[in-house]
Amino acid sequence: MRVDQHARVKYVIDGDTLRAQSGKKIRLIGINTPEISHEPGVPSQPYAQKARDFLQSLTPPDSHIGLVYDRQRKDHYQRTLAYITLPDGTDIQQKILRKGLATSIAVPPNTRNLACYRAIEQQARQQQKGIWSLPQYQIINTGQLRKQDIKNYRFIRGSVKKHLVFTHYSLIFFHQGRFSIKLNGDAHQYWKTRALRDKTIVVRGFVYRFKRGYGMTIKARQNIQTQ
Repeated sequence: MRVDQHARVKYVIDGDTLRAQSGKKIRLIGINTPEISHEPGVPSQPYAQKARDFLQSLTPPDSHIGLVYDRQRKDHYQRTLAYITLPDGTDIQQKILRKGLATSIAVPPNTRNLACYRAIEQQARQQQKGIWSLPQYQIINTGQLRKQDIKNYRFIRGSVKKHLVFTHYSLIFFHQGRFSIKLNGDAHQYWKTRALRDKTIVVRGFVYRFKRGYGMTIKARQNIQTQ
C-alpha cells in the first residue's frame, strides 16, 4: 500500500483514534470500535478497552506509522482520516477487524478498502470473535428494536413495506415495527431505481429516535443488503 505520509505516535485515544507527535488527531478509516466512556458513572461499551489496548500494542508511543489517504482527508471534527500501516506495510485496520474488535463502516467518499474490510469482518463474525459474541452485534428484526438500541450501531433485518423516492433522498418503511430509514447521497442514487418493496433487507448503522419509533440514516449503498 502506497504511504502518503509518515508520522510518529504520541498516544492512543481509543480503538480507532490516536494522536501523532505533530499534534494531528488521526481517525482510522473504515472501522468503528466500541466507545470508551468519559462520563462519570457511565461504563464503556464492551471490548472498548480491549480495542484501545490492542491498538496501543501495535502503535506504542514514539512508534512510526504510515498514513494512507483516501478521497477525503479531514472529517467535520477536523480529524485526519487515514488508513494506518506499520513499517512492514501491515494494515492496522485489518488486524483490528480480525480480532473482532471493530465493525467495518462505510463513510463515503472514503470506501476504497471497504470490500476487503467487510470480508474480514464476516470471518470474525462467523468465528464469533470479540464483539461478534455479544447479543447487540447480532442481526435483529425491525420489531425487536428497543430504547437501549438508540445511539448504538445495529444490524437490522426487515421486509420493506414502502420505498418512497424523492429528488434528493429516499424513505423506506417496514412491515413490522416502528422503524424507518432515510437514504441520502450515494445510497439514494444507487437504490432509487431498484424496487425494494416486499423485499427483505439487512441494514447497518446508528439508530436514533424518530417520532414515536426509530430511525436510521444511510449514506453508503453498501450498508443495505438484500436477502
